[in-house]
Amino acid sequence: MQKEVTTLKSELSRIASTSKFADVLDGVFSSLSLVDPKVGQTIIVNVERDRRYGTSGLFVAHTSVITELETSAAMVSISDAISIIDVQGADLGVIQNCFQLTIRSLCHISENDLAARKRILDTYFAVETAELSRRQIIQSGGIIVLGQAHWRSKAALQLMG
Repeated sequence: MQKEVTTLKSELSRIASTSKFADVLDGVFSSLSLVDPKVGQTIIVNVERDRRYGTSGLFVAHTSVITELETSAAMVSISDAISIIDVQGADLGVIQNCFQLTIRSLCHISENDLAARKRILDTYFAVETAELSRRQIIQSGGIIVLGQAHWRSKAALQLMG
């Protein structure tokens, strides 16, 4: 039984030292995420703990299960370590929810912005089309007036001639 506990402790230490998120496991992690560059909105994430999350930081490095008293003390240490990890996990869950909410909000803003741009472009196209139609009508009217004037002058010359 002691050999299994020792193996598990060494595995916990290995995970703490080789994890991709070793900054968090070291007990110190800070991140600044830019939400809106136009207004300078940011989200700051600070994870601070006096000790690491490895076996020594969670006070389970020297656990032993050889005697009944040591086993009882080990159970208390492991229970405390689980509580520490649960609290930190809950804190990180709150931060994750904040990021998810921000991402959803930014997606809605982006969709609304795209829809507004589309409406503006549609309106601009309608205005330009109406202006083109107006100019074409004026041009057609001018051509008709010129045609009638040309026909009348010919008619007048025929009457005189």
